[in-house]
Amino acid sequence: MAKKIKFRIDLIISFLLFVIVFGTVGFYFSRNGSSTENSIAIPNNSSVIYLVYSPACPHCHHLMDYLSTITTNVTIIETTDARRIYSCLKKENIDWDFGVPIMVAKIDNAIYMVSGYPSVDQDMSGYFMGKDKEEQICSSGGKPIYVNGSYAFCEIGNNKYLGNKYSVDYLISLCEKYGCEAFC
Repeated sequence: MAKKIKFRIDLIISFLLFVIVFGTVGFYFSRNGSSTENSIAIPNNSSVIYLVYSPACPHCHHLMDYLSTITTNVTIIETTDARRIYSCLKKENIDWDFGVPIMVAKIDNAIYMVSGYPSVDQDMSGYFMGKDKEEQICSSGGKPIYVNGSYAFCEIGNNKYLGNKYSVDYLISLCEKYGCEAFC
């Protein structure tokens, strides 16, 4: 029994450390003006997802590597301009702590967000530290999303998902099906 409690505490602490570290990294880059982007070019009539990342973030680069393997008609706008995205999200009444990476899309006036992504070392078959561990973390405060009866990803807020391969695929599929409008 004590081992089980210690294991859960270790999982919760690991997850909280992840959120704190990458929230701080994102905040640092957004406040120190590291981005030189002034505008985000969006192709006409494109379905758009915004990806906010930091050049120093291994989680971000692992996500970007994964995205490079996907064939889609959705335009993914990669930006380090966290202040701009923060401002756009504020206009939509969405709070964001500057943690990166995040993927953000707008469908029928609703904002959808994928927050975080495993680093190469944490990625086990597309999940943070493995499917079972991620599902356990999710059950302590999130809403597990199942596909064909099997855990796929975690909803951690209204249309906000913990980033893993499956939540990224889900967001892209929503944009392919319904179209995601540019809002920033």
